[in-house]
Amino acid sequence: MKLIEFKNKIFALCFLILLFVIFVIFGIKRNISYKTPIEKKITNTERLKTIKIYENDTLKIYLKKRKENWYLNENFDVRKIMIENIITNINNIEVTQPVPFSYAEKAQQNFKNYKRTLRIYNKLSKVYEISFYYDTLHHKTICYYGKNNQKLFFIKIRGEQNENLLNFIPISEDIYIEKILISLYPEQIKKIKIEYPEKIDQSFEILINNINNIELYSIYPTTQKIKNTDIQRLKDYLYYFYSIKCEESNINKFHKGKIIARLYIEDVKGTIREILLFEAIKPNKEVDKNYCYAEINNNRKLALIYYYDIDPIMREIDELIKK
Repeated sequence: MKLIEFKNKIFALCFLILLFVIFVIFGIKRNISYKTPIEKKITNTERLKTIKIYENDTLKIYLKKRKENWYLNENFDVRKIMIENIITNINNIEVTQPVPFSYAEKAQQNFKNYKRTLRIYNKLSKVYEISFYYDTLHHKTICYYGKNNQKLFFIKIRGEQNENLLNFIPISEDIYIEKILISLYPEQIKKIKIEYPEKIDQSFEILINNINNIELYSIYPTTQKIKNTDIQRLKDYLYYFYSIKCEESNINKFHKGKIIARLYIEDVKGTIREILLFEAIKPNKEVDKNYCYAEINNNRKLALIYYYDIDPIMREIDELIKK
């Protein structure tokens, strides 16, 4: 009798364990009804043309590629490392698990309050889209791919301890902007033109056929080639275009004053930089003696430049002519 009771207890225990296993499996299937997606990767970076980053539905970062270079808002040179970091980070995104149904409704509500969206395009179409936010309850990033916000996933960047993807896809323009306004060796320059509105007769144009064939022109009142050019001084002058730095991109410290100069610089690849230099006016309406403004390619956003950085290229034509 005791043996039968013992067997019954064993049978009952096994039955309860089986019920528990079935319940757990059924519960998991009910809680997560979709599979982890195949991790998306950008494989052909050469064909990429545009990157857009949104905060909620507002475009914050607009990066566009022209020829070999990337530009912010089609005007400011972008640090190449930033493009490389974005591609590397999204290629290393790891889906750790789907978000359970028990938390999905809350997560979707959080997306309505805040999300960041990254969209990447090649020449023909959009090739990648991810929306995400950092969930403070789980201390993890939650995302969805494309437009399907019904399939939510916990993600992280493979190999990183920091699980907040917001830190890896920034929306501050200043982070993206190359702090070098102009960086060209003489052999990379095709044409330079500088106009001084208040000293128009000192304006000039330089054509660089090669480093040993440089032509200087006066442009007022008509364009005329200068025969007695100081070639050595002209060659030395071209080297100043290698490193002209700008301090900031968005300026509220000063007001824009009158135009100091207009610069037109074309490199051998056909990239053109048109730069307007303005006085920087302090709040007390005095002209600042340390800074000037630069407006690049007719863009309303301004860069701030120290005079000592820009002064070496602010030559007058008389300084480039043999005495």
